[in-house]
Amino acid sequence: MSAAAKVPEADGLRKAFGHQAVLKAASFSATRGADRVDPVGEELRLANLVGRKPTRMSGSERQRASLGLALVRAPACLLMDEPFAGVAPRDRPLIARGLERLRTQGAAIVISGHDVEDLFAVADQVIWVVAGTSHRIGTPEDAKDHAQFRPEYLGSKPSGVARPSPPSAGSVVRGSDA
Repeated sequence: MSAAAKVPEADGLRKAFGHQAVLKAASFSATRGADRVDPVGEELRLANLVGRKPTRMSGSERQRASLGLALVRAPACLLMDEPFAGVAPRDRPLIARGLERLRTQGAAIVISGHDVEDLFAVADQVIWVVAGTSHRIGTPEDAKDHAQFRPEYLGSKPSGVARPSPPSAGSVVRGSDA
């Protein structure tokens, strides 16, 4: 397991090369990584993207390729910003399963984002970051009922999750080290 990985929104290496080349290059530095490239490619439906540069991919395709890189590297800690942003509804379960797979492999995962329903589905703990201050809220269920978080971030509707208001930012922490 590698020490840590950050999945950037735009990365120079991935811009210059196709995702398959980057996955294979990453696998050489990861223990047993080479044997993970093909299964990860299948799991995240990356086969049709071989050789395609990220500038020629949709948001969903780029996010799946980025997550594929993390799965090949098998980091101990992953930082991922907006993993569901720009991802087609049909691809959101792939992202969630990939994050879950990393978690079951023992990775601590820190995710920031605004796609509350998707984030709550994969989160163990919620930390609300607003005005430069972090507030540990608890589980996603705790967050849905939190007296301040619910009205200010989710909206006043107590049942279900509403879309967040744009000025706020939320963070979700995932993993046993959270």
